[in-house]
Amino acid sequence: MLAHELGHHVHKDIPFLILSGTLLTTLGLFIASLALDSAVSFFSFTSVADIAAFPALMLILGAYGLLVQPLENALSRWRESMADDYALKSTGKGEAFASAFTRLANQNLGEIDPEKWVVFMFYSHPPLGERIAKAKRFASS
Repeated sequence: MLAHELGHHVHKDIPFLILSGTLLTTLGLFIASLALDSAVSFFSFTSVADIAAFPALMLILGAYGLLVQPLENALSRWRESMADDYALKSTGKGEAFASAFTRLANQNLGEIDPEKWVVFMFYSHPPLGERIAKAKRFASS
Protein backbone atom coordinates (compact mmCIF):
# COMPACT_ATOMS: atom_id res chain seq x y z
CA MET A 1 0.00 0.00 0.00
CA LEU A 2 2.90 2.36 0.69
CA ALA A 3 4.15 1.79 -2.86
CA HIS A 4 0.73 2.81 -4.17
CA GLU A 5 0.89 6.07 -2.20
CA LEU A 6 4.43 6.66 -3.44
CA GLY A 7 3.05 6.21 -6.95
CA HIS A 8 0.79 9.20 -6.33
CA HIS A 9 3.85 11.21 -5.33
CA VAL A 10 5.90 10.07 -8.34
CA HIS A 11 3.09 10.94 -10.77
CA LYS A 12 2.42 14.29 -9.04
CA ASP A 13 -1.23 13.42 -8.57
CA ILE A 14 -1.95 16.02 -5.88
CA PRO A 15 -0.95 19.02 -8.04
CA PHE A 16 -2.69 17.43 -11.05
CA LEU A 17 -5.97 16.93 -9.21
CA ILE A 18 -5.80 20.37 -7.58
CA LEU A 19 -5.28 21.96 -11.00
CA SER A 20 -8.04 19.96 -12.69
CA GLY A 21 -10.41 20.65 -9.78
CA THR A 22 -9.61 24.35 -9.93
CA LEU A 23 -10.26 24.49 -13.67
CA LEU A 24 -13.55 22.59 -13.40
CA THR A 25 -14.68 24.75 -10.46
CA THR A 26 -13.81 27.96 -12.33
CA LEU A 27 -15.67 26.72 -15.39
CA GLY A 28 -18.64 25.74 -13.22
CA LEU A 29 -18.81 29.14 -11.53
CA PHE A 30 -18.61 30.87 -14.90
CA ILE A 31 -21.43 28.74 -16.30
CA ALA A 32 -23.44 29.26 -13.09
CA SER A 33 -23.00 33.01 -13.45
CA LEU A 34 -24.32 32.95 -17.01
CA ALA A 35 -27.18 30.65 -16.11
CA LEU A 36 -28.11 32.71 -13.05
CA ASP A 37 -28.19 35.87 -15.16
CA SER A 38 -30.65 34.10 -17.46
CA ALA A 39 -32.71 32.90 -14.49
CA VAL A 40 -32.87 36.45 -13.10
CA SER A 41 -34.33 37.67 -16.39
CA PHE A 42 -36.65 34.69 -16.86
CA PHE A 43 -38.11 34.75 -13.33
CA SER A 44 -38.02 38.55 -12.99
CA PHE A 45 -35.80 38.60 -9.91
CA THR A 46 -34.45 42.02 -8.96
CA SER A 47 -30.81 40.87 -9.35
CA VAL A 48 -28.53 37.91 -8.79
CA ALA A 49 -28.29 39.09 -5.16
CA ASP A 50 -32.06 38.63 -4.71
CA ILE A 51 -32.53 35.92 -2.08
CA ALA A 52 -35.39 34.51 -4.17
CA ALA A 53 -32.79 33.60 -6.83
CA PHE A 54 -30.90 31.35 -4.41
CA PRO A 55 -32.88 28.18 -5.25
CA ALA A 56 -32.12 28.78 -8.93
CA LEU A 57 -28.41 29.03 -8.11
CA MET A 58 -28.57 25.77 -6.14
CA LEU A 59 -30.32 24.00 -9.02
CA ILE A 60 -27.75 25.32 -11.49
CA LEU A 61 -24.78 24.27 -9.33
CA GLY A 62 -26.40 20.90 -8.63
CA ALA A 63 -26.92 20.23 -12.33
CA TYR A 64 -23.34 21.22 -13.11
CA GLY A 65 -22.05 18.96 -10.35
CA LEU A 66 -24.10 16.05 -11.66
CA LEU A 67 -22.65 16.55 -15.15
CA VAL A 68 -19.03 17.04 -14.03
CA GLN A 69 -18.85 14.38 -11.31
CA PRO A 70 -18.30 11.50 -13.79
CA LEU A 71 -15.42 13.43 -15.39
CA GLU A 72 -13.78 14.14 -12.03
CA ASN A 73 -14.23 10.51 -10.99
CA ALA A 74 -12.75 9.28 -14.30
CA LEU A 75 -9.67 11.46 -13.76
CA SER A 76 -9.32 10.13 -10.23
CA ARG A 77 -9.73 6.48 -11.33
CA TRP A 78 -7.08 7.03 -14.01
CA ARG A 79 -4.61 8.41 -11.45
CA GLU A 80 -5.42 5.61 -9.00
CA SER A 81 -4.80 3.05 -11.71
CA MET A 82 -1.44 4.68 -12.47
CA ALA A 83 -0.52 4.47 -8.77
CA ASP A 84 -1.52 0.79 -8.74
CA ASP A 85 0.69 0.17 -11.79
CA TYR A 86 3.59 1.92 -10.07
CA ALA A 87 3.11 -0.18 -6.92
CA LEU A 88 3.02 -3.41 -8.88
CA LYS A 89 6.07 -2.59 -10.99
CA SER A 90 8.17 -1.22 -8.15
CA THR A 91 7.48 -4.06 -5.70
CA GLY A 92 6.86 -6.94 -8.09
CA LYS A 93 4.42 -8.39 -5.56
CA GLY A 94 1.20 -8.89 -7.47
CA GLU A 95 -0.07 -11.69 -5.22
CA ALA A 96 0.44 -9.60 -2.07
CA PHE A 97 -1.31 -6.66 -3.74
CA ALA A 98 -4.27 -8.86 -4.73
CA SER A 99 -4.40 -10.37 -1.24
CA ALA A 100 -4.40 -6.93 0.41
CA PHE A 101 -7.32 -5.76 -1.72
CA THR A 102 -9.20 -9.02 -1.15
CA ARG A 103 -8.83 -8.55 2.61
CA LEU A 104 -9.89 -4.92 2.26
CA ALA A 105 -13.02 -5.96 0.37
CA ASN A 106 -13.88 -8.58 3.00
CA GLN A 107 -13.30 -6.27 5.97
CA ASN A 108 -15.20 -3.33 4.51
CA LEU A 109 -17.84 -5.45 2.80
CA GLY A 110 -16.93 -3.63 -0.39
CA GLU A 111 -18.59 -4.52 -3.64
CA ILE A 112 -16.10 -6.39 -5.81
CA ASP A 113 -17.83 -5.96 -9.17
CA PRO A 114 -20.31 -3.06 -9.20
CA GLU A 115 -22.43 -2.12 -12.20
CA LYS A 116 -20.52 -0.13 -14.83
CA TRP A 117 -22.89 2.85 -14.60
CA VAL A 118 -22.36 2.99 -10.83
CA VAL A 119 -18.59 3.05 -11.35
CA PHE A 120 -18.97 5.73 -14.05
CA MET A 121 -21.09 7.99 -11.86
CA PHE A 122 -19.82 7.47 -8.34
CA TYR A 123 -16.46 5.67 -8.07
CA SER A 124 -13.32 7.76 -7.57
CA HIS A 125 -11.20 4.58 -7.40
CA PRO A 126 -11.23 1.56 -9.70
CA PRO A 127 -13.52 -1.19 -8.41
CA LEU A 128 -11.83 -3.71 -6.12
CA GLY A 129 -12.45 -6.59 -8.52
CA GLU A 130 -10.68 -4.71 -11.30
CA ARG A 131 -7.71 -3.93 -9.04
CA ILE A 132 -7.48 -7.53 -7.82
CA ALA A 133 -7.63 -8.86 -11.40
CA LYS A 134 -4.89 -6.43 -12.48
CA ALA A 135 -2.66 -7.62 -9.64
CA LYS A 136 -3.28 -11.29 -10.47
CA ARG A 137 -2.49 -10.66 -14.15
CA PHE A 138 0.72 -8.94 -13.08
CA ALA A 139 1.63 -11.83 -10.76
CA SER A 140 1.11 -14.40 -13.51
CA SER A 141 3.17 -12.55 -16.11
